[in-house]
Amino acid sequence: MEIIAHRGVHRRKEEENTTFAFNKAVLLGCPMIELDVRCTCPRDKQLVVIHDDIFNVRGFKVRVADQRLDQLIESGLVVDRLIGAGGHNLAPELRIPTLRFVLKLFLHRTKINIELKDAGSGLALYLTLDRMLRNVKPEIARESLKNLVVSSFLKEELLLFKAYELGAQIETALLLSRLSPSRIGRGRLGNWLKKNNIQALHMPYEIVTAEAVNYFKSKEIGVRIYTLNILEQMEYFESIGVQGIFTDKAEEFIRTQRTPLANVVAS
Repeated sequence: MEIIAHRGVHRRKEEENTTFAFNKAVLLGCPMIELDVRCTCPRDKQLVVIHDDIFNVRGFKVRVADQRLDQLIESGLVVDRLIGAGGHNLAPELRIPTLRFVLKLFLHRTKINIELKDAGSGLALYLTLDRMLRNVKPEIARESLKNLVVSSFLKEELLLFKAYELGAQIETALLLSRLSPSRIGRGRLGNWLKKNNIQALHMPYEIVTAEAVNYFKSKEIGVRIYTLNILEQMEYFESIGVQGIFTDKAEEFIRTQRTPLANVVAS
């Protein structure tokens, strides 16, 4: 079962979605990291790795969608490389990174789940990946694409991304809210996912049942759960066939996976 570092491995909110948090996850041996992306202004449509669409800077609120990427980099708020990233009181590895920077650093080292947060982010992601892989050997590009999962609550963004030849080669996942699909709704959802070649569902752990996991597995649709931080429940979800767990406690979950709880108690 995949233990997925939700926004990387972090102990403080300021460390979430940073290269610092992602590097910790890789060093820990997490099979996958999860991150969120937001689009800069419509004229720009570049992707930065941040969960919220608005963040505070010296007492002022800055909306990502109102800024150009070059403005954010020049101000020192966003980093696109570690060298020469001055002009800010935070170390570069703790600032907001661009998606292309994160992919360059980590895509060859671990799987990465990219959550699309904004309208237009499906196209922006396609353009980012296309630019990155355009001059790469085909076999290397194929291996890189195997290390990606693209997820979103926004069905239209997943469909748009899948419409591109490059997007069709990447695993995609629909995020569900805490409203559990009914038995009838489950059938419709399963058919919709199969029709649109979306390979996984990411569901809140509170609504996941063994019956639901078995149903979607019968449709060859994987189920991952978010965001589980209760260590004692890991074994149960693994037993019912959950494919992966998004967690803020990746260090504890990885350690327990390597040394099962039963062994810890016995010792």
